[in-house]
Amino acid sequence: MLNTLRRISAVFLILILIPVLASMSLLGAFKSTVFEPSFYKEQLVKADIYKFIHDEVIPYEVKTRAWDTISDNLSPLGLSNEDLSKAVKTVLTKDWAQKNTERTIDQVVPYLSGEKGSFTIRVSVKDEAKIGIGIIKDWTQKEEIYRALLENFIMVEVSEKLDDVLLGMGLSEDDPATSVMAQKVNATLQTAIMRVITPEWFGKTVENVIVEVEPYILGDQQRFNAVVPLQDRYLAAFELVFGAEMTKLVAPAIMELPLTWAFTQADLEDLIVDNYGRDGYENFSSGREIVKDGIKFTDSDLKARLIETSSDESLQEFERRRDQFLSISNPLIHYLILAFMVTVVGLLGGRSLSSRLTWASLALVISSFVAFVAITIAAGQIETTVLPNLLDSLSPQTYEAKLNEIISNVIAVFVSESRQCLFVTFGIGTLGFVGALVASRFGHKAEQTQNSSL
Repeated sequence: MLNTLRRISAVFLILILIPVLASMSLLGAFKSTVFEPSFYKEQLVKADIYKFIHDEVIPYEVKTRAWDTISDNLSPLGLSNEDLSKAVKTVLTKDWAQKNTERTIDQVVPYLSGEKGSFTIRVSVKDEAKIGIGIIKDWTQKEEIYRALLENFIMVEVSEKLDDVLLGMGLSEDDPATSVMAQKVNATLQTAIMRVITPEWFGKTVENVIVEVEPYILGDQQRFNAVVPLQDRYLAAFELVFGAEMTKLVAPAIMELPLTWAFTQADLEDLIVDNYGRDGYENFSSGREIVKDGIKFTDSDLKARLIETSSDESLQEFERRRDQFLSISNPLIHYLILAFMVTVVGLLGGRSLSSRLTWASLALVISSFVAFVAITIAAGQIETTVLPNLLDSLSPQTYEAKLNEIISNVIAVFVSESRQCLFVTFGIGTLGFVGALVASRFGHKAEQTQNSSL
């Protein structure tokens, strides 16, 4: 009766050992996957996520989000969302995205798992900003941009200065005696100036302006003052209309006039505010600071964000979770629990050393097999039932397909790691069982030999 109760207890412990061993294998998989930065890097590379972002995400986000906001300003310049997408992809390359993503993973994962007490993420974007400025230089060579800037900026300045030029010639539209002549000369000179401001001159001038503005955009200077002298364009227009001889006569007077076009940070601020409002300018200023100093995010920033968006209790709960992750990532405790339970099963189920080893070994074999089957079935259910429901609301479908690919890969690796742990315990149990049988057989033969000798 006592032996029956002992073996029933041993069987009951084996039933308990099944979920314990399954949990241990899952925790072991956590240790080798979720707590390892290399796991995330490998999965992202395996899913070719950086190419996906470059080829799919950037064009989609530009078309559906950014373009609606800035199309009114870029469309008149002859720029399309394809131009903007190409620019973004040129600036944010696949190598840049991978390098900074992997650096972030190396910092964040050990912190979240409790292995490190702090983290610091740094991302430099100054070189990328320089590339972006180079793209803008190339854009300014487009015919549409040349025409738009010529008519909306350069000619506005030129027209305002023409009155000073006409006064220097003794002509004024406010003087009845010269008003008709002043109007005709004004119109003639404006047409001529439009002709002498050639795309070549315009391209070189805009390039010089960008050179002046670039240190300000990059955050290296707080001010800029781009000045474009226009005297030579006025003289070229005069020569086109009145000939070289007349131009020589008026040249000294024109060269003395302040015929320039100036563009300062105040003008840039007004331009941004007019098109995007004060918030737009604040965002621009924040962007300059990011370009100058890079992006920096630390554990202190994360804690401050948690307190700001939630409460002190949320921060405390977050810290408790990190402590829990650190505790479950220690496999020694799990091995000790497993060894204790298997030993108890052996002691309860057997009377002799070989029978106890047999019970302990069978406990490992049975529980490992059942846990293996249970984890395999659960993984299949997650992939066929749970995942589709989670991804149904995701848009667009290309995002859904890629996320499904990543999660499926993660599940496959996670299950594989869990199975490896169960393979080990199954193998140990099998070796123990075979060893017990061999020991029992040799022990039985030795006993028979001893009895026959007597």
